[in-house]
Amino acid sequence: MKVAESFKEVAASTEGAQSTFPVRQNSTDLLTALNEDIAELRENGRLAEILKANGLDESAAEPGEPRLIGG
Repeated sequence: MKVAESFKEVAASTEGAQSTFPVRQNSTDLLTALNEDIAELRENGRLAEILKANGLDESAAEPGEPRLIGG
């Protein structure tokens, strides 16, 4: 995988990518469990280790505050 260079005319290219796990709106227990697990993986450094082990940049473990990319 190669990271594309930033292009100021495309705002989405100037910040790290974010991904989501679609969850049914009424599945609050599942959403809470997923959020807690991901937070723990970030805090203990395991998420960065997983990224590195798969040839990805460890910095992707900290994508910043949640945001929507739209037009």
